[in-house]
Amino acid sequence: MAHLYRSNRLETLFSLLCKILAEPLSDPLTPEIIVVPNPGMARWLTHRIAQVTGIAANLAFPLPASFIWQIFEDTLGELPDLSAFTRDVLPWRILTRLKTLAADPAMTEINQYLEDDADGMRAFQLADTIGDLFDQYLVFRPDMLLDWEKQTRPQSSSGPDSASTRHHRWQALLWRDLTRNHPRHRASLLQLFFRKSAQCTLQTDNLPERISLFGINSLAPAYLAVIDRISRHTDIHIFHLSPCRQAWDDILPERLLTIKRKSWRNEERADVSAYFTSGNPLLASMGMMGREFFSQLLQYNPEESNHYRMPQADTLLASLQADILDLEDRTGMPGPAVAPDDQSISFHNCHSRMREIQVLHDRLLDLFGADPALKPEDILVMAPDISRYAPLAAGVFGAAEGELFIPWSIADRSSDEEDMVRRAFLGLLSLRSSRCSATEIMDLLENRVIGEQFMIREEDIPALRRRVAESGVRWGLDRRQRRERGLEDSNIHTWEFGLQRLLLGHITGPMDTGLQGIIPSATPAGSSRTWLGGLAQFIRQLQSLQEKLSREHEAADWSELLLEMVDVFFTIELDEYADGIRLLRETIFDFAAHTERAHFSGPLSAAVIRSHFSRRLATSTGGQPFLTGKVTFCNMVPMRSVPFKVIWLLGMNDADYPRSQRPPDFDLMAKKPRIGDRNRRDDDRYLFLEALLSARDRFIISWTGRDQRENSDLPPSVVVAELRDYIDRSRPMEGQPTSERLTTAHPLQPFSRRCFNGNPKTASYAKIWAPTPAAEEKNIFISDPLPDTGLEEIPLSSLIRFWKHPVRYFLEQRVGLRLTITEELLPDSEPFTLDPLRGYQIKHSMLTRLLAGQDPLSACHLAEASGQLPRGEIGRRHCREMLSQAASVLERAQALGAFPAATHEFSLSLAAIRLSGALDGLHGCGRISFRPGKWTAKDLLQLWIHHLLLCLTRPRSIEPVSIHIGTDATLTLSPVQDPGPELERLAHLFLQGLNEPLHFYPEVSLALASAANPPTGMNKARRKWHSDFFPGEEEDPAYTIALRGRDPLDERFRELAEIFHPILETMETNDATA
Repeated sequence: MAHLYRSNRLETLFSLLCKILAEPLSDPLTPEIIVVPNPGMARWLTHRIAQVTGIAANLAFPLPASFIWQIFEDTLGELPDLSAFTRDVLPWRILTRLKTLAADPAMTEINQYLEDDADGMRAFQLADTIGDLFDQYLVFRPDMLLDWEKQTRPQSSSGPDSASTRHHRWQALLWRDLTRNHPRHRASLLQLFFRKSAQCTLQTDNLPERISLFGINSLAPAYLAVIDRISRHTDIHIFHLSPCRQAWDDILPERLLTIKRKSWRNEERADVSAYFTSGNPLLASMGMMGREFFSQLLQYNPEESNHYRMPQADTLLASLQADILDLEDRTGMPGPAVAPDDQSISFHNCHSRMREIQVLHDRLLDLFGADPALKPEDILVMAPDISRYAPLAAGVFGAAEGELFIPWSIADRSSDEEDMVRRAFLGLLSLRSSRCSATEIMDLLENRVIGEQFMIREEDIPALRRRVAESGVRWGLDRRQRRERGLEDSNIHTWEFGLQRLLLGHITGPMDTGLQGIIPSATPAGSSRTWLGGLAQFIRQLQSLQEKLSREHEAADWSELLLEMVDVFFTIELDEYADGIRLLRETIFDFAAHTERAHFSGPLSAAVIRSHFSRRLATSTGGQPFLTGKVTFCNMVPMRSVPFKVIWLLGMNDADYPRSQRPPDFDLMAKKPRIGDRNRRDDDRYLFLEALLSARDRFIISWTGRDQRENSDLPPSVVVAELRDYIDRSRPMEGQPTSERLTTAHPLQPFSRRCFNGNPKTASYAKIWAPTPAAEEKNIFISDPLPDTGLEEIPLSSLIRFWKHPVRYFLEQRVGLRLTITEELLPDSEPFTLDPLRGYQIKHSMLTRLLAGQDPLSACHLAEASGQLPRGEIGRRHCREMLSQAASVLERAQALGAFPAATHEFSLSLAAIRLSGALDGLHGCGRISFRPGKWTAKDLLQLWIHHLLLCLTRPRSIEPVSIHIGTDATLTLSPVQDPGPELERLAHLFLQGLNEPLHFYPEVSLALASAANPPTGMNKARRKWHSDFFPGEEEDPAYTIALRGRDPLDERFRELAEIFHPILETMETNDATA
């Protein structure tokens, strides 16, 4: 006997279930059978039963498909082996038959599609799609499959040879070939079951004494028919969550009624729309799946029992649930206005997924503060694809501490450790199609499951990344890979090239010349000892693996190769990855078993293997279980209608929900749908309706409703729009739509002042983003000067280095900070332009060689051999330009004085301190310095310090004139009559700069000092300091740290800029082209 219990509350259905369970079975050792739609429902039932009865034991929670299989075993006796038609085996059998049946005329379309299928990917993807389709046919079209088996050939059509007819023809041919030696499958078992049921020959003695179906809102018609047959022999209790207590099987949404009216007019048929009603617009639009299932249930005339409950709360959420319960449409007779403090339904409009998560965290803290009885397990957060939000949730919820921490867990997702194993495995399988760029290979090494295997620790990664970039690695494992891609036969910029340079540099150290054509890339002594050997071994193993992946292999050979790959590349030392590696090995064993069971023979490419394992490993292993006593994040999956006090839906964007799933063109179910067929969009619509009805206190929706760049509006999901429209029309307000009052538009950034202006709707609890109040600037880095160093003598080199960057010198020499800036992103392409810094270094090397009488082009050859210079004509053109500039500078310098130049050592007493060093570049005409680059403020300061010393010491036969030659101009400083005070000032400021950061920034200060008047100078200085299209000086890390909490362009800055005034007064500039 079938008993149908209907209610709009899952709690009520649970109470009815408990009453049924309270009546013990005749055999106390027999488990209670409760069929559930998903494991999440089973977990919820287990918890609730244990809470109510004190124990939850001897309960079985099969899913519908496994339950039907168990019924077949109980009623049909021993079942045949159906493994040949499982979802995992079927595609491999089909792949074989796509080749063996190719000569049949029915396969013409298939053969045309498979033309030019070099790597077999088209055939594999087609076989996988057909396998999925046949798997659905077995459940939803068993009659069609059985009809195909009866036909010797497909029935011919008297009409034109339509696409549908052609699809029937080749699919029927393929199915008959699949069943030739395997006549037993699920469709034939269904046929056998129904035949024996009609003949009353089912073995019913082994059927469970009692069966309950709980919370199931969709079943294949064939499964429902099986349940109806066994209900004649045992008690079936169906607990159906129904949103409406009225007759709602004949309602249609207005949009469908409009379409039908138009169709009837075009076909000149009678308009029978009066026989339909739209009822509640939300139920009519979103309830199609539930409506069809309800109609299917009523076909079998179960004993009905209704247990509906009217929502009691006086809130917008409860009133909407009541409208749906009684099939009310209040758009024509609006209900009471929404109370000002009613937040039972709310909407959040954000700019990004990250902001959605941040807003979620802040608003949950509000909820916990407002309701002390609310617990984390009372909150469910769902998204169309939770994997998009998982890392963001980890970053926001995982980083919160103390009172801001909210316990959370993510279901429907593999653990991080399993995910790392999966990514490493698929990354290795991608070698054949990969460029093997610096980033791709480093991503593999930075994955601990691989890195640990090759003795590369996490602490080694920063140095390794830096050395890889410096060695010139860009892409390609070796010259063979570059040759295969039609490029020159060279290993420049490959991993082999970089590895050779690193290994040679480890042995020889820095060298100005190459060894057998290899330029060493030296590492600091001992710094590469821990990782260089592991890197070399890793690259060698990758080269071996890439060569194997370049060939096709039989399935059995692939299994051995993949297991060998796991042994070679994956560590067994870290316990946290053991489960992921075990799962990977099991997946490989399953692949071997499935291909063997399919009797599949034939070569497979690496692309096919990767595609297969990508799909298999993407299947979630569950991650953390559903309902763990924490805030639960999970996917929006059908029939997860467990009640929660608070339900929050993330990512309800127009393009993301309802999710679209376009069926293949040859899907015969989609061509002629039937009641009970699954439709992804209808499933998603009903899922949204279930979520609305399952929320008890709060139903909250967020979506990305603003473009991050243009701030333009982005629409929400159509189901959200329909909900908002119904709220607006059924609960209107004066002045603005009701849904707008329920919507909070959040600012783009979490540090916006709108998040901290006291507005509770946008308030943030994240102190890290709180702006500093105007009255309380950032903490000053150093509020008082440090004690004097007691320095008695200043080396000239230190004085010059200080004035090139006083603030950086203070941080490095006095505070002990090292401000080395490293490039975060590895370059993945060989250079096609010359980096300015690298170009200057090459020009400097050229100039040095010209002075020494050596070949200046050898500097270019070394740069090209080390991968620093673009190859080909581009590089040669750069070399010619650099040589011309270096030669021009040297020629202008030699025109002024003979080389080599003289040097004058000195030691001076300046007030209370001594200054010592050596003046170089001395000639009869004065001191000459030159550099193969444009002059800068730093050059000018260095020239000025040397010039003051030259004028003060007056070396014999040397004119007190200083000349600096650059590529753009020649600077000349005339004699200074009294250089002592200026030099003492610079030395005094040097000592002061050791105790506190000076507000002197060479380029910015020069901009102020060289202006015609102070206002113009400050404008120029601000443009130099602040970032605009190009980064300004303010982005220098030294300034960011040392000047924190201070105005960098204050009065002290203006005073120190005057250092340039005497320099500019004595300076004469001559253009290099003059």
